[in-house]
Amino acid sequence: MSGRRHGNTNPVGQRNSNVHNETSSRNASRFKWTYEQEKTLIELYDQAISMNDYTLKDPTVLGREHMVDNFNRAFNLNINYAFFKNKLDDFKKAYKKWKFLMTSTGITVNPETSMIYASMNGGRPVNRDAK
Repeated sequence: MSGRRHGNTNPVGQRNSNVHNETSSRNASRFKWTYEQEKTLIELYDQAISMNDYTLKDPTVLGREHMVDNFNRAFNLNINYAFFKNKLDDFKKAYKKWKFLMTSTGITVNPETSMIYASMNGGRPVNRDAK
């Protein structure tokens, strides 16, 4: 009988606070971002960090609230900042990969024509004396 009393550590009437987080993470994995939502998120992120004259790499609490409120209002959703943070981190990872490709592999993009060029040597200097 004593085992039953100690089985639940939450006081009666309180919900488990992890239930919401688990549900949010399950929904986040199924959420499909549209181009318009991604574009809006980037614009709101820019607005949020501009509130501090771009002195911080992450928005302040006020900036986060601005992002969440405007995004949720625009798309009639109820998403929290942690969900946005995951998507922003994905954008940063993709940018770092792109930047690596542009700087160290010899791949370039013509900004006027959007034509992609790749050098034959992969960005490494060619030793023309070697035989």
